[in-house]
Amino acid sequence: MKSPYQINTWILQLISSVSEKNGDSTGFIEFMLQIVNESLEELLTNQNVNLTSKDRLDIFKEKIGKSGFNRQEYMRHFKDISTSTASRDLKLAVDSFPHRP
Repeated sequence: MKSPYQINTWILQLISSVSEKNGDSTGFIEFMLQIVNESLEELLTNQNVNLTSKDRLDIFKEKIGKSGFNRQEYMRHFKDISTSTASRDLKLAVDSFPHRP
């Protein structure tokens, strides 16, 4: 089965060749505008997600597994948070970690 990318590429080639033969690029332009529109909608949908500290910690824990890390690495993964937010997140993680007596 073809991926959506392969299907879109195939459709793009088909529309482009038909447009070239007919001298009319309307179909090609409409197709490209549709792709741009879908991409922008997806981008806007994904950007409106507000993660909580717990969400970020869970995501990062999944990414790193059991390996160590520092605040800079955490901030590289979550580029849109401030240093103080990263510090609060990591303090929450340390405080909620079960300590051995």
